[in-house]
Amino acid sequence: VVHTPWKKPKNQHLTETQKLYNKKFSSEIRILVENAIGRINKFHILKSDWRGTRDSHQSTYLIIVHLAALD
Repeated sequence: VVHTPWKKPKNQHLTETQKLYNKKFSSEIRILVENAIGRINKFHILKSDWRGTRDSHQSTYLIIVHLAALD
């Protein structure tokens, strides 16, 4: 399931409920995503050139994602 914030319709306004949802979404969900990306970046897999074989990149990345989830 993919959650996205409400987009304002053209020439209309968002309802108060939609505004509250967007505020909660931006403050809670974005923080979780940014923290997860930060944990993955600790392993420098996204910052440096890959020196392994092309076949090993996906498996190595998945291992790092699982290790970051343990953090």
